[in-house]
Amino acid sequence: MVMLLIFLVCSQVLLYEIMSSDLADPLYWMRLILASNCGMLMELGISPIITSGMIMQLLAGANLVEVHSSLKEDHALFGGAQKCAPFILGYRTLKTFLLTKILVFTLSISLGHAAVYVLTGFYRQPKDLGASICLLLIIQLVATALIVILLDELL
Repeated sequence: MVMLLIFLVCSQVLLYEIMSSDLADPLYWMRLILASNCGMLMELGISPIITSGMIMQLLAGANLVEVHSSLKEDHALFGGAQKCAPFILGYRTLKTFLLTKILVFTLSISLGHAAVYVLTGFYRQPKDLGASICLLLIIQLVATALIVILLDELL
């Protein structure tokens, strides 16, 4: 219940220096699928989680990451690699250290998504916003993506 409340609050809080607009949203249908909300903290929605999961599946399918699905430990490790369990648990073993690298991978995807949104002028032209506001918007989007990743881990 608390997780849903956190998600809903993030879906209603505007990003700093971004005004709500009644203009047509070109990404409306994608937002329905990715649980995102235009101009709000939840702008990225679950897209970083989905993207990192697809890349992990691609790496496993191309045998660049060796996963033995018959072993319960490997299956659990691969499932956890797409989430952020080691971020919460810390570096207790080498496996959690490797899984933390996957969390960094997911957050770097979030950073990439946020940078593309801000620097391509999705809100306003970056020169109109200024460098500090652009950086603040990127930080807000990445921090909210981290919250979504943690909420996903709680489920």
